[in-house]
Amino acid sequence: MYNIQIQRILKQAEREMFSLHHPYVGTEHMILAILKSEADVTKVLNKYGLTYQKFKDSLVKIVGRAEKKSEIALYTPLLKRTILHASEIANEESRELSTKDLIISVLDIGEGVGVRILLNMELDIDSIYDELKEKNIGGKEELLVCQIGKVINVNTKEKVFKREKELGEIIEILLRKNKCNPLLLGEAGVGKTSIVEELARLISEKEVPEILNDYKIISLDTGSLISGTKYRGDFEERLTKIIEEVVSDKKTILFIDEIHTLMNCGGAEGAIDAANILKPFLAKGEVKIIGATTNREYYLSIHKDKALDRRFQIVNVEEPDLKDTEYILKNIRDIYESHHNVIITDENIHDIIKYGNKYIFNRFNPDKSIDILDSVCAHVQATRPNKKNALSVLEKKKESLLLQKKYKSVLETELKIKDLTEKTDRIQITKEDILKVIEYKANIPVLDVFNRQLLTLSSTLKRNIIGQDRQIDEITELLKGKYLFDNSKVLTILLSGPVGVGKSYTAKSIANTLFGKDYLLQIDMSEFSSDTALSRLLGTHQGYIGYDDGALLDKIREKPYSIILLENIEKASFSVQKVFSSIMEKSYIHNSKGEKIYFNNTTIIMTETLNSSGNIIFGNNTYNHRELSSELLDNIDKIIVFDSIDKRTAKKYLKRETENIKINSSEYDYIIEKALIEKNGFRGLQRELNKYKIDKVFSKV
Repeated sequence: MYNIQIQRILKQAEREMFSLHHPYVGTEHMILAILKSEADVTKVLNKYGLTYQKFKDSLVKIVGRAEKKSEIALYTPLLKRTILHASEIANEESRELSTKDLIISVLDIGEGVGVRILLNMELDIDSIYDELKEKNIGGKEELLVCQIGKVINVNTKEKVFKREKELGEIIEILLRKNKCNPLLLGEAGVGKTSIVEELARLISEKEVPEILNDYKIISLDTGSLISGTKYRGDFEERLTKIIEEVVSDKKTILFIDEIHTLMNCGGAEGAIDAANILKPFLAKGEVKIIGATTNREYYLSIHKDKALDRRFQIVNVEEPDLKDTEYILKNIRDIYESHHNVIITDENIHDIIKYGNKYIFNRFNPDKSIDILDSVCAHVQATRPNKKNALSVLEKKKESLLLQKKYKSVLETELKIKDLTEKTDRIQITKEDILKVIEYKANIPVLDVFNRQLLTLSSTLKRNIIGQDRQIDEITELLKGKYLFDNSKVLTILLSGPVGVGKSYTAKSIANTLFGKDYLLQIDMSEFSSDTALSRLLGTHQGYIGYDDGALLDKIREKPYSIILLENIEKASFSVQKVFSSIMEKSYIHNSKGEKIYFNNTTIIMTETLNSSGNIIFGNNTYNHRELSSELLDNIDKIIVFDSIDKRTAKKYLKRETENIKINSSEYDYIIEKALIEKNGFRGLQRELNKYKIDKVFSKV
């Protein structure tokens, strides 16, 4: 069985064969696959001018492409003989087969299309052969560096800022004799991996204590670690061999991102997992490992294994504050300006951080702000008109105007051409560009359109809702205060009033006018009169049926600008009221999986039903609304009482609903009397009106 690196080379060779529509996989396809890989032997071949593209061009020129694509990958006898000879070379040196052995085998045998192409390219094959035979490429180090791990790339131009404290802690831990294994804990995006990359840079620049100067940091991918280990014992053997190499080298630091995955990595039936293999080496201080994971994953996995936990020294990586995030972005903006050919001002950076922090939750700085910065630059590049095309259009326009002898217009066009030519090619980012990207990422409405709708909301609602003008003015003022003045706290309004006066309809109309009907989360609280109904809101705990199902409030994560309508809040149990009290107070809550749901940009509108005496109707009993949970009432921003429906309001409603029907005043009075508007409100009125329309239709038949 071949190791993972050779498997990847052979699989890539098959892909090369399929892409070129060749009938068989030969030595030429294997050479192509090696040239496309990142193996050490590839660097030697590149040095002599043998690159992937050059070899492929020569192959196509000599062999060509077939019209019909092969459906199966068949290896030529020569390729099989080449691989077998390469295995013999590796066995003679008592090591695993490497890519170096494959190239040496091709040159040793000296037959086939692969060698013919190499000779045709006029390369110094003798020098390549001698260097490969002399150098220990793909020896002991290859299993770790080329197959499983990857040496962290060091780019001295890309520094990490504002992480001096964490770097100091890591270096101190690495210098210890025992338990010299730092474990970076922090939320996704706070820069754990970047800190390790910065440490690699400091080591390469020799800006660390002398004892660490010659170390290299290798990132160990747990996916590649377990890949290809089909049989029991394969995984343990591979990991043990890697650890032995690290122990013997004494100058290697392993970096394992998402280290919590080690807890079950390779733990098949009858086998032991990676964590248990590592424990004795970690305890003795024979290996240095830097781990990284989130707080949640740490407590769910590593913290429970006390033996493994005490082998690590925790380094907490906190999210940088807004000031530090701004400093970081200012220091890396040159990279993005150069890549995207744009101009990024201090004001742009300030707006990116400000709006990103306000509208995008469940992501953390600096990754969040850097991602927005990159997206804004890409957006600008994609949407701005191409300067070359614009000049071409102006030149054609000038020629056309000259033929028409419109010399004044020619002069104006010439000035535009001159102005555009003198302008820098770099594009300026605007606030509008930033807002567009934020809107897309946060799934919020277009801000300028939203603001216009908000300013006209009162008149829109008054056209739809009759008899509650004062109440609508109060509601719209509250909404303007929240959305126009960047109030990031959840807005909560309690609408009290008799049945059928338009409380729920008002909330639905607000959602539909400002955001669209999909942005309304309507919950009938009479379904939450029991404490057990809490699981429907926040989800069930792990181990219970429905743990992986979505909870009601999880929808806010997808649509953070929702209007939440809680109908009949007085019917909710005390525990359910307590949940919403907590949301109103903190503007967030944790679901059953421990994930934060933010309500900063939501508006919660609750309704309660009052009888004519101003008490809540609850079953056959009544009580004053002040007997609702005092905790809930304390966190409500505004209680607005809707007026009862009188005859004047009822007539106004009927006239609107019967614009195309001939109806006299006495018929209005009859419908109003039958509707019992004091008890049923608009609902009773609409019911009786529907009956009247049906009777009128049948009377004509």
